[in-house]
Amino acid sequence: DGAGGVPYQTSGADFSEYFHISEPSEKPEKGELVTLAEGETETVSRAIPGSSPIGIVATSPGFVGNAPICEADDLNCEGNEDQYNVIIAMAGRVPTKVNMDGGAIKPGDRITLSSMPGVGAKATTSGVVVGIALDTFDANSEKDGDGVGMIKVLVNLSYYKIDPEIKAGEVLANLWTLDENTGSIRAMGPVDFNNYPILNVKAIQSF
Repeated sequence: DGAGGVPYQTSGADFSEYFHISEPSEKPEKGELVTLAEGETETVSRAIPGSSPIGIVATSPGFVGNAPICEADDLNCEGNEDQYNVIIAMAGRVPTKVNMDGGAIKPGDRITLSSMPGVGAKATTSGVVVGIALDTFDANSEKDGDGVGMIKVLVNLSYYKIDPEIKAGEVLANLWTLDENTGSIRAMGPVDFNNYPILNVKAIQSF
């Protein structure tokens, strides 16, 4: 019933954690996708094409876990923490850089890495995705000179499988045929209505 609980309210909408960065001079920016740095522990770098994204750099996190990771010989870790660390959104809603590599983005689309380092795009093939788009991004959306803009993404790191036949419409096309003489639509195989009702049916006939 929540008795004894401590309410926590914040204007931020994501839970984030500190991660060490592999190269301070190439620190990922807010809203960019990151990947694990090869050969290093708990360390990230800006995701590049061919790498597997693991998260998004937070903009204004509601809660930050873990603790800054500094160099072993750093005597001023607290003062230098921004130099060696980046805050990665682990859950919640976070502003994310995207472009139109995968076409226009609508709410519900999965977001993966585009051809531009650190920038997301609509997923059009099976692979790792960092989350689900909450906003629309299309030809009318605000963009910079490289065609990059920002949308809110619900963080959901997962593997998303997209059947190429479904994507191309071939599966749906092969399920039905149109009788040009009568105008009737005929199923080409068994149809599973997945426990949904059949509504407004005048008659069910067999010939």
